[in-house]
Amino acid sequence: MGALLAYEVACVLRRRARPAPRHLFVSGSRAPHLYGDRADHALSDAGLREVIRDLGGLDDADTLGAAYFDRRLPVLRADLRACERYGWQPQRPLDCPTTAFSATEDPIATPEMVEAWRHHTTGSFLRRHLPGNHFFLNGGPSRDRLLAHLGTELDALGTTPHRKAT
Repeated sequence: MGALLAYEVACVLRRRARPAPRHLFVSGSRAPHLYGDRADHALSDAGLREVIRDLGGLDDADTLGAAYFDRRLPVLRADLRACERYGWQPQRPLDCPTTAFSATEDPIATPEMVEAWRHHTTGSFLRRHLPGNHFFLNGGPSRDRLLAHLGTELDALGTTPHRKAT
């Protein structure tokens, strides 16, 4: 959802003749024009739990617990509804550099779907493919690699916030 929000904010900035982002970073998201083919938000609670498990958001032991998951279900369902009902409107590509991160085991944002972000920028484009599932940002070496890449890119832009002096 964050990738779509970042993209739409960049589009609004352009329409309002405001400065463009210096770089757009997206992760775990198919390109905007590829949304609209899922309706997971309409599944039963059990069905939605199964989808989240299949995407790697719940392990087989379900260590989050039913109560934890159930409390977050309305927000998750609303986020899914927003993404699944998103309707991209054709427009000219952004002109800022874009980096898109994909995961090796993400069935809802495959490498090809993430690569399609290339069509939404005339700036430089880089896709980084990292090991993991849709939830790879929740921890592990892929998360660390993504954060390291972001740090390098932000350092190059001169915009790294809160970097401790050494």
